[in-house]
Amino acid sequence: MNIQPEESSDGNYYTFTAALKYSIGGEEAEYEQTGTALFEDGKIQNITFTDGLMTEIENQLFV
Repeated sequence: MNIQPEESSDGNYYTFTAALKYSIGGEEAEYEQTGTALFEDGKIQNITFTDGLMTEIENQLFV
């Protein structure tokens, strides 16, 4: 996982990239998920994922 501070006024936002592995029907695949996390008082308050993973999975299921 790669985490970087996001340019913001409060400095509590971080962007991340996580390498994921998953399998569907015995077929393994990899996906790079990105998103943004908001931290307050050292705890994650909110995570926003970029679109893409569910579309990727649906494409493999309904090909």
